[in-house]
Amino acid sequence: MSHTLEELNKVFCTVFMKQDLVLTPATDASQVEGWDSLTHMVLISETEKHFGIHFTFDETMSFHQVGDILKVIDKHLRG
Repeated sequence: MSHTLEELNKVFCTVFMKQDLVLTPATDASQVEGWDSLTHMVLISETEKHFGIHFTFDETMSFHQVGDILKVIDKHLRG
């Protein structure tokens, strides 16, 4: 598991209150109980805070799987 995925997994565990949650790049909302539009917005906000970044509207609209989020996080962290 990459460092970014490990850190994102921590965010997911906090947002969904499930400490045993294990993400893969292919994980999507249908595989995480409670991942709906409202928790998606909370997840985006908490991810931005955790990584010290800000997603654009277009970036957030492109998030369909965890891997999509990881790519954008990595892009922001590379600067």
